[in-house]
Amino acid sequence: MESKYIIFGATGVIGTELQELLREANTLAVVRRKGSAIDGVREIVHTDLLDISPLSTELEDANVLIALGTTKAKTPDKEKYYQIDHDMPVHIAAQAKDSGARTVHVISAMGADPESRIFYNATKGKMERDVKEVFPEAYFYRPSLIMGDRDEMRIGESIAKGFFSLINTILPRKYRGIYPRKIARTIIDNCRQVPNKKIWENDDMLNKF
Repeated sequence: MESKYIIFGATGVIGTELQELLREANTLAVVRRKGSAIDGVREIVHTDLLDISPLSTELEDANVLIALGTTKAKTPDKEKYYQIDHDMPVHIAAQAKDSGARTVHVISAMGADPESRIFYNATKGKMERDVKEVFPEAYFYRPSLIMGDRDEMRIGESIAKGFFSLINTILPRKYRGIYPRKIARTIIDNCRQVPNKKIWENDDMLNKF
């Protein structure tokens, strides 16, 4: 049977790369606005990611790719931030389990730790913990700084990327900036064969391709 993919967060930098690499496959992008998916990718408009029960048929036997996330600058309200980075992935994973999804793959972050005093790292750590609770076989990807362009301008991030581009080759691979295509390729390869680990750190993804 042909593999099926369903992407949440399909219009972000990693989601867009997933779309590009899977455009000839049986791929569905869940988007907020009609016409957001790239050519060759089927789309479905669904705005409430805290209730994806209407997508249960699509989730059946699918590889579920969750590339959701926000930033403090874009979402300064901590409650909203937590909802996007924690609640939505957990709800999607739970529905994926109930619907008979094949695999679940989630973008997390380097340093994810539910006990961290840093809100961002703690949120990602709690997300991983709670996704595993509802979908024990889930896979997580922990990139360092994600390189490349974004639609919105983030001054601090742009400065960091410029700095990383100068020192990237001398940094330990665990901390190097990583391009979204490497992350996307790792996820897709892991969908097509049983990977040997559940958590993929930054250097694991850099070493894979």
